Amino acid sequence: MLSTAQNITVFAPSNDAFTKLLQRNPNAAKLMNTPNLLTGVLQYHVLAGKTVANDFNVRPKFAQTMLAQPFANVTGGQKVELVKVNNAAMLFGGYKQASTVTTAVCSEDPIPAPRWEIAPAHP
Repeated sequence: MLSTAQNITVFAPSNDAFTKLLQRNPNAAKLMNTPNLLTGVLQYHVLAGKTVANDFNVRPKFAQTMLAQPFANVTGGQKVELVKVNNAAMLFGGYKQASTVTTAVCSEDPIPAPRWEIAPAHP
């Protein structure tokens, strides 16, 4: 699915995000070595369509992720909330887990998708 996806935006967790994940859940490293689970994690961090800075506003916008069956048990697939909070671009996922956009890299080469780095919003 991801290898043939076009017109997408990739949100890549920062090193800090991974560090905090491992602190909260020591089993996360083992889970990430499970190919099926890793596929779901990657799909959740890829949005359909091009996401730009203007997509983050005080009025929330819901963007479609590439996460689908069997990982998402939501009709039409999983969505994330894009919103601007205190002038910061934020993403809210399931269970209102917040991430802050820290770096935006837009490139057509070598990866044909805008890439954003995200970090956890709360310690």
